Amino acid sequence: MKPRRGLRLSILSLIVALGLSGCDYLLEDPYGGYLQEAAAFTDLRGALAPGFELDMVEGMTIAKAGDRTFLFARLVDTSGSAVFRSLDPSSLEQAGFSAAASGNPFRACSDSNSELVVGAHSYYPSTLSEDSGAAPPEGWILADIALGRNYLFPAALAASATLECRSYDGRWENPAVTQRPFDSGGGQWRVARAVRLGDGSAVILAFSGEGGTGSIKAARYPSVGAFASSTDAAIGGTSASSSASVDVDSSVGGIAAQDGVAAWATEQGLVVLVSDSGGYYRFERYGYDGRSALDDYRVSARHDARFYFEPSGSFWYLYDRASGRLYRLRTWWGG
Repeated sequence: MKPRRGLRLSILSLIVALGLSGCDYLLEDPYGGYLQEAAAFTDLRGALAPGFELDMVEGMTIAKAGDRTFLFARLVDTSGSAVFRSLDPSSLEQAGFSAAASGNPFRACSDSNSELVVGAHSYYPSTLSEDSGAAPPEGWILADIALGRNYLFPAALAASATLECRSYDGRWENPAVTQRPFDSGGGQWRVARAVRLGDGSAVILAFSGEGGTGSIKAARYPSVGAFASSTDAAIGGTSASSSASVDVDSSVGGIAAQDGVAAWATEQGLVVLVSDSGGYYRFERYGYDGRSALDDYRVSARHDARFYFEPSGSFWYLYDRASGRLYRLRTWWGG
């Protein structure tokens, strides 16, 4: 027996209603229609611990533990407590590992022993159980597993334009300290991030400024330990490194990025977020040769968002606070 036409219409209406309620991101996209091309998305408000009411994602980063790769998001609830939650970086499914969000709030990386460092704690790669040994000091870590060395860059401001690198042999004890000028033009710089790229090169991203304005400088070195071993007088434009320096209005970091610096180092260049006309914002991408912007991409003025660009430059992530959704998107330059 065939269903009556009225019943078919009722079922169709229900399907349409469910579809609209479940896919409203397609209809009310504040980011210029880009979310419609998302490779994956998830609602971060689901699968949270009882009593944890998500308020904001403060930052994201990708890190490896053995042969597994995680996307870590630092989640903050309405009471102000925070936790690191792990996700599969491709599907955005919950990866089943969480860690206390103590210490450096956005640090998640591997050390020279292949242990996973999350915040102020270390975890064994095979079991993801915590290593109760010496805790890594505060700062950004770049590891050279082949040499068994950890290079740590303190995040605090240094004297003049000097940055410090502490080199550890295995465990976190008795470091060799190297201090080198970061910029021949002077000024006070602090390390906002240190990133190791897939080709083995390392990018030190530093910020100089006060209030809402300043400069971002990204220096790319051919190897992780090159900052400590180079004899060049300063980073940038030397035989040991290449760099890009961009003047920015860092006040946009309040809506966009971690640690107040709206910039990300990728294999395809340095991406920064800058103010645009009409209440909008714009991503600009620069090469590490310090030349003009390679391209740009305009985004909405929605203020409740967080962004992260993975080091390969192939994908970026967008958290929309209004919907609670995290999106994985292919970069507009086709990296």
